[in-house]
Amino acid sequence: MVVLALVACAAPQQRLGTATPSPTPTSCANLVNTDTAVFDTTGVTELPRVRIVPPMAYPPEAARAKIHGRVVVAAIVSATGAVESTSVTVTEPVHPLLDQEAVRVVSAATLWPGCRNGQPVRVQVAMPVVFTRGGVSAPMAVFLLGVAVNLGGMLGAGN
Repeated sequence: MVVLALVACAAPQQRLGTATPSPTPTSCANLVNTDTAVFDTTGVTELPRVRIVPPMAYPPEAARAKIHGRVVVAAIVSATGAVESTSVTVTEPVHPLLDQEAVRVVSAATLWPGCRNGQPVRVQVAMPVVFTRGGVSAPMAVFLLGVAVNLGGMLGAGN
């Protein structure tokens, strides 16, 4: 699976910045495909790439309560690179406040589409969104794109 990790480190009530988009689209990014099949990353020849990530906010109530952890959100990236909103589900919850923010951010993200034999296709992805509280003085968001070693594996920053 493709794994996208959002890492949020901030003092309470600070808004996080946006991630840097990938300047390089996938080779099939401007093509049209009407195939409705959904592939995992073992079935594609080119993985989806991060394109746009919306600003992420650490929920103030969660920050005050010192709630942190990694929320894993599963979603389908369409052949156009949009996250299909009806496919977004929390597969590894932490707390409803963090889960809700993770779903909001993943739902609003866009990617360059995954490709299969030169055609854009729908791809199932897992996106860990990591919320940590630490001794940082400025807001920071890091968006990482990686590939899990196997279908059951997950990459991402630890709690």
